[in-house]
Amino acid sequence: MSRPNVYLHGGWRCGSTYVWNRFRALRETLSYYEPFSEQLASCTTESILKNTEQTWDSRHPALSAPYFSEYLPLVGTSGVCFYDDRFATQRYFSAAHQKLFEEDYLGLLLEFARNENKRAVFGFSRSLGRVGAIKRVFDGCHVVLVRDPLQQWLSSRSYREQTQPSYFELQPLMILALARPESPAGAIARWLRLPKLSGDSYRHQYRSLRRHFRTLDDELSYRAFIAVYLLSYMHALLHADLVIDMDLLSRSPSYRQSISSAFEERVDLAPDFSDCSLPLHATDALPIDVDRIHDEVAERVLNQEIGYRGELASASIAGSFSVVMNKLRAAHRGPANAKEHSALQSIPLVRTSQSGSGGAGGLRRWLGLG
Repeated sequence: MSRPNVYLHGGWRCGSTYVWNRFRALRETLSYYEPFSEQLASCTTESILKNTEQTWDSRHPALSAPYFSEYLPLVGTSGVCFYDDRFATQRYFSAAHQKLFEEDYLGLLLEFARNENKRAVFGFSRSLGRVGAIKRVFDGCHVVLVRDPLQQWLSSRSYREQTQPSYFELQPLMILALARPESPAGAIARWLRLPKLSGDSYRHQYRSLRRHFRTLDDELSYRAFIAVYLLSYMHALLHADLVIDMDLLSRSPSYRQSISSAFEERVDLAPDFSDCSLPLHATDALPIDVDRIHDEVAERVLNQEIGYRGELASASIAGSFSVVMNKLRAAHRGPANAKEHSALQSIPLVRTSQSGSGGAGGLRRWLGLG
């Protein structure tokens, strides 16, 4: 493609709004904020214009326009045209070979940008489980954003109202609870004893989950978050054209420059990341044993993946799994333990064969899990 579109794949509270906003500042782009957000199912012109970074404790950078302004020409009688609120979390996990139910909707957004003679930029926060499926249908530059998982969870947890779980904490629980029962995510949901959600719409499902978790235990909250983190990134990284370490982007001027240069080389766009600065949450009095949870959830996720996909298929994702595990092991250990690396280097994905891996136990040993 001579003018490739850009797909930014991240999670809640990982800095994805910041990166999307830097692309929005470019005159060549039409930058869509959170295309799978459930708010798009029922938004109106009035609600879009009222929804800004100043109407809630967003901790987001100053925006030049309300979050969803780019959708205004596409708002119909019931939200944005072609949007289905099952896009938000119910279809979060979709394998690369599976039908992309969001195809017509995303195609509409692309067509509108093309008619405006603009490059489309998608700032996703709900796409990590379906990067492969999106990339199979829509070519372009697919970028995966990765942040320290503990900092990301602490940011989500900080929005709790007294003892009630925050919206951001409930999203991983909802993703797992809605996953297909036979899938690895569905098995994790049973392991965590998550409830079955009632109702067909996102609103009913979310309310059902909030009623169930009037209070949320820190251990369960973090386990669910790490399970979705692992299940998402171990597949998303396989399809990334560029990976951005958000922690490094926040503290390294040279890394920020290398990322800008990478975009200029790949898509002929040069977003300015010079002011990137993610806040750090204190980790000196954590209410949970982070390392133990990482090991237990990783072991469970890996076993489910091997059982679901078979040894050979699981071996194909072993390299990306190890990259995510390295991020988990570096969590809460501070900037001094993070080594700067080149943004222009693709993540090396180590392929292992069935004969060489020594079975599931061999994979676990190779990944440092025993």
